[in-house]
Amino acid sequence: MIKKHFYMIIDTEGVRTEKGNLCYDIGILIIDRKNKLYAKYSFIVKEIYYSNLMNSYYYKLKRKLYDKEINEGKRKVLTFATIQEVVRLLIDKWNCQAAIGHYMRYDKYSLDDTSKFLLNKEKFFVQNIPLWCTYTMARQIYSCRPTFKNFCGDKLNYSAENLYRYITNNSKFNESHTGLEDALIEKEIFYHILRQHKKIRKTYYIEG
Repeated sequence: MIKKHFYMIIDTEGVRTEKGNLCYDIGILIIDRKNKLYAKYSFIVKEIYYSNLMNSYYYKLKRKLYDKEINEGKRKVLTFATIQEVVRLLIDKWNCQAAIGHYMRYDKYSLDDTSKFLLNKEKFFVQNIPLWCTYTMARQIYSCRPTFKNFCGDKLNYSAENLYRYITNNSKFNESHTGLEDALIEKEIFYHILRQHKKIRKTYYIEG
């Protein structure tokens, strides 16, 4: 029997501050190589979400939707320390082969910045888990593909929104920019990349 490989898809939404990008919304999925979904979570970071960092007009508009879905039980408000512990437990429970984000460099540093700010800890991920980036993968897979070039037009666009439009042939799709919902489209992008059966670099590039 072939051993199943499980992966964690993680997407963060953050607010830019002098302390870095601080997470207020974290979406998490557990999937396998066949794109089967085993678990999904939508976590709101209590310390950031209910702080004055979210008082701008832009975030006040977003909070109307979040508050409604928090009240409906669709999103769970937890402290950042609790979310970190849940992530640790999930990685151990599923023996995740990697944590995957579309802009993993952003997600990693946002999680780390929040960890430093709230917990005085340098790193969010407790385990030494590989961090994979679907943006890095997509550039290698689609950059030379004529259909993708035609789809993009004058400038190649590797955003999660545009890649999802391409793989679903739905040019009108709009990304919601909420953690769980964005993680769900990144799940489809990752699976589409896997189906190409190409040997590519998966880890994100560290710049500077």
